[in-house]
Amino acid sequence: MTVKIPQKMDAFTPFDTMLDRDRALQILRDATNGADDGELFIERKRAEMFAFDDGRLKTASYDASEGFGLRAVKGETAGYAHATEISEAALLRAAQTARLAVGAGGATLADGPQATNRRLYTDENPMDGASFPAKVDVLKEIDDFARGLDGRVVQVSASMAASHQQVAILRPDGTLVQDDRPMTRINVSVMAEKDGRRESGTAGGGGRDLLVPLMERSYWEPLVREALRAKLAQNGFGFASQAIKPSLLGRFSALFISEAELITGFDKIDLRTAPFFLCHNICQLVTQATNCVACKYRVHPK
Repeated sequence: MTVKIPQKMDAFTPFDTMLDRDRALQILRDATNGADDGELFIERKRAEMFAFDDGRLKTASYDASEGFGLRAVKGETAGYAHATEISEAALLRAAQTARLAVGAGGATLADGPQATNRRLYTDENPMDGASFPAKVDVLKEIDDFARGLDGRVVQVSASMAASHQQVAILRPDGTLVQDDRPMTRINVSVMAEKDGRRESGTAGGGGRDLLVPLMERSYWEPLVREALRAKLAQNGFGFASQAIKPSLLGRFSALFISEAELITGFDKIDLRTAPFFLCHNICQLVTQATNCVACKYRVHPK
């Protein structure tokens, strides 16, 4: 995987490049005069998405957008207007619409949220951490791994998405707050067929983080295993023996076979009634709720 050093997206400064701050504040105050609350919300967003299906890249998209929203609230009534054009003319039109909710006014503006410098996530652009080919290669690797887990897998769909939202919020009291919000996601869907019957399972993960950590095999491999386990286990598909690694359970040498049975050195146990636990990575059975000795993932009742 080719990894690039993340680049911070150009600073979002709408009051330096698109609007005069003093003029925008006056328009906002006129729109919210006599209201309980209100604000001007300006944003710029960049997003990309890759979808890998049936062994090939089916979708690769990139989207860029920007705009603003103006809100005025009085009692149970809220007036809201938005536009994709960030200009004084568009702001004036939005203020006239939002003002309709305030009417004659008479309310007192609520205090704004308490200020904080607490850092909850990075402000780096998550799309800049890896190259286009590297992202496609990871999706192909996910596809190959899922098909190798079980011979009954007939279709694999994997997607990867990332976005970077930059916002500036101006309140009637003159307070200006800004935030950069990354968002990333990886989803996996696996379909298996047995005796003409098909079942599918899905799993995914992500959050307000960079994309590179999600592209690591240690992150997406458990998701693929979970996608395979999710539907197949509860619908009686069992697991193919080649998908599971043998392991030692004390003096029991265990190995999965088809139709959810366990062969030990002593007898054959039906897993549907036996008091065993199934590892989250479906790599083995253990006899108590502890960490799997093979993959270190927490186990849970089957």
